[in-house]
Amino acid sequence: MKTVRLPISYLLPLLSVAVWVLLIGIPATIAYWHLQHWAHGAPAVRLHRGAFVAIVRRPDFLQWSFSTAAVLKAKFLKGLNLPAFSISLLISRFSSTWPSGWHPASFTYDDWDAITWPLYCLPFWALAGAGWDALLRRRSVHVVWLVLASALCLGCAFLGIGLSLTMAPQERTDMAWTLRGFALWTVLFAAAPLGLIRKVRRR
Repeated sequence: MKTVRLPISYLLPLLSVAVWVLLIGIPATIAYWHLQHWAHGAPAVRLHRGAFVAIVRRPDFLQWSFSTAAVLKAKFLKGLNLPAFSISLLISRFSSTWPSGWHPASFTYDDWDAITWPLYCLPFWALAGAGWDALLRRRSVHVVWLVLASALCLGCAFLGIGLSLTMAPQERTDMAWTLRGFALWTVLFAAAPLGLIRKVRRR
């Protein structure tokens, strides 16, 4: 029986979705269920823990659930899905908030990014996977996509090194996940130039 192997360009986006579901989707669903349960049909629920007190209205249950799921994972998810910044920037460019980033009024900027960047980044995961498919000869990849991924590899390396050399120590600490994100995507996209070289040599 022939074993079917999914291309890496499929596996990486699927893995990204799985991480989003695990870190955002499931916790948000659980939080929403708890709010509905605690409300007992009331128009709002009062939350308190120690000195913290909040009143959450029923129309805000969904927003509150996603915000609480995202708040502790924002820096990690933004670093993991760093190329999504370009999509977020494009959306902001055509919004009324430009040059500031766009986000719904009910969310903070970081919370909204943590929720949406993993979705915006799916094409980049597929593109990085295509480079590895080409390098490992698991799937034929058009040279145009390899050139694009190679340019992104150089861009991530340039920006990551440039930022790390020009930042103050405290800034490097605050943006640790961003710098790790540049390093991660430099490695992920690095297969593309190697695959491109192999493809050109075979011609």
